[in-house]
Amino acid sequence: MGRQWVLFFRGMALAEIGRIDEGISTIQSGIDLCEKFRALFFLAGLYNCLGYCYGEIHQPERAWAFNLKGEQISRQLMGRVSLCRGPYAEMVAQSSVNLLENLFDQGRLEEAWERMQSLKAESRSLEFDWFRLQWESRMHYLAAQILLSRGDLAQAEPFIRQNLETVRHLHAKKREGGFLRLLGEVQMRRGAKEEALHSFNEAITLLKEVGNPRQLWQAHASLASAYEEMGKGSEAKVQWGSAADLIQTVANGLSDRELRDGFLQAVPIQAILSKAAEA
Repeated sequence: MGRQWVLFFRGMALAEIGRIDEGISTIQSGIDLCEKFRALFFLAGLYNCLGYCYGEIHQPERAWAFNLKGEQISRQLMGRVSLCRGPYAEMVAQSSVNLLENLFDQGRLEEAWERMQSLKAESRSLEFDWFRLQWESRMHYLAAQILLSRGDLAQAEPFIRQNLETVRHLHAKKREGGFLRLLGEVQMRRGAKEEALHSFNEAITLLKEVGNPRQLWQAHASLASAYEEMGKGSEAKVQWGSAADLIQTVANGLSDRELRDGFLQAVPIQAILSKAAEA
């Protein structure tokens, strides 16, 4: 049992710092072990983790299949017990949020929003309180992105600020950096450009501590876009270059050529690489 936990946490840690190849290999080893012994409890989390790995490199279709399998196993486990269902409910919630992220990355925003409302309704029960703040902050981060995509600043800004305070109390630096980036996006749209620069720079400082490449290249790209809008081309060039360097480092670590090419051809990645090439 201990080995499965080690593989899970090591695989997740590797994915978090952009070592996706190693993360996938580690998690797959755990899946093979769990399938051999039918250790379903660990298997659900490992499939979720594998889906997360692919999501980090903008492969939402591949991620969806693993996250869906993780959700199915979690619900199967949850249906088997009547008491102490918190850990199983938490796995259902985590896999559901992964699936929401996959829909968002595919541009299926309304589907993601509708599925999110279903999760919110389902998770009102106390059994979902197991690690609620962790998975709920992920869901709220996604909700804020959807509100911004809709241009709904009236709802987005107070929602972002509220969640920013929550994750600060939790000392969740990765999520804090993400919400700071989104706050900066709101401030830019409201014309508060200096405030936005401060938010973006604060986000980058935090995210450098965390070491998650995807969140960090998004923050550099947001800051670059802000500098461009302000007519500061040289500053923008530095930020586009920083974002592109992070992307290339992750890509260089992918031994599977098809996977590497798929990552580099993803629309959000191409947008950053094209800007860096032009700068």
